Amino acid sequence: MSDNPPTAIGLGPVDPGLLKTGLYIITYAETSGFAALANDNNGSAVSQWTIDPNTVQEIPADIKWNFTLLDNGNYTIASYPYGNFATVTASPRHGDVVKGRPKSHEWIIRTSKLHNQGLYLYLVPISAPSQSISPDDNDSLYWGFSSNSATQVKMTDSADTLWMITPVDP
Repeated sequence: MSDNPPTAIGLGPVDPGLLKTGLYIITYAETSGFAALANDNNGSAVSQWTIDPNTVQEIPADIKWNFTLLDNGNYTIASYPYGNFATVTASPRHGDVVKGRPKSHEWIIRTSKLHNQGLYLYLVPISAPSQSISPDDNDSLYWGFSSNSATQVKMTDSADTLWMITPVDP
């Protein structure tokens, strides 16, 4: 298996049949960390959580997200336990933190092929595409981190920040 991180090539729109309205967990491909919202405070940062699967009996509610497919093909992403939506500022820039807020924000979900598949395919079946998440008004920014040790999800201009979006039960 390669020690190099996966990189995206050929970003394209996600097939609505692949990512339907439902409950999901969002995993960062490079670190296997989960996107989480730890509370219902307006403006709390969406953060990366690391969970040892050997120590938990069920998936924590804080890492579950409701994805809603809109008529325009975009999505809203809301915290399952708290209802706050993943949002960014009205004119997002590189480095802006993704935060939980009561007002919804639309996101574009894009799929990509992988160059350096080893690490990513370790996390998902070979037929599953990778996904990147970008705000609906700036499709050159994506969910990511300033470094692998960072905890807050931030907007980045690197399309190489790949996420696995996996359906889960409530």
